[in-house]
Amino acid sequence: MTRFELFDVHSDDDAAMQELRRLLARCSDASLLARCHGGGSPDAARLYLEALPTRADQLTVAVWTEHGMVGVGSMTFDAGGIEIAVLVEDAWQRHGAGAALAARLGEKAARDGALAVTASVSTTNSAGLALLRKVVPLLALAAPHDGLITAVCPVVTGASR
Repeated sequence: MTRFELFDVHSDDDAAMQELRRLLARCSDASLLARCHGGGSPDAARLYLEALPTRADQLTVAVWTEHGMVGVGSMTFDAGGIEIAVLVEDAWQRHGAGAALAARLGEKAARDGALAVTASVSTTNSAGLALLRKVVPLLALAAPHDGLITAVCPVVTGASR
């Protein structure tokens, strides 16, 4: 199994931001649109994801291998709770990078006192749903709405594992 390192990404870290741009350039249009399912183009998705680390209402975490950054996850805070999202470049999908990111985001949410996080997944994104089921076996899925399924994922703390 591949060994992954996880680090927070901050907008003032030029090296990490350059690596994020390279990651986004390597991601297929389909992967970008699966992550940013609000409509728009792959280029708009890249711009949105590149801007995430500059936002005060979110946390961005990256997964690295010896080859560089291969995935990124975000945790966005709003009045409705915490939403998580994950993007892994195509060549590294199904190698554990997404699971590592989702688990790290869950750990950070638990440290922040969250009882649950949500994730919105396209109804056609079977890999995304499988990832959530793998990382959070007790997740609850809402009925599909506008092509999206919202998953409510209970946060598991170290004491309750």
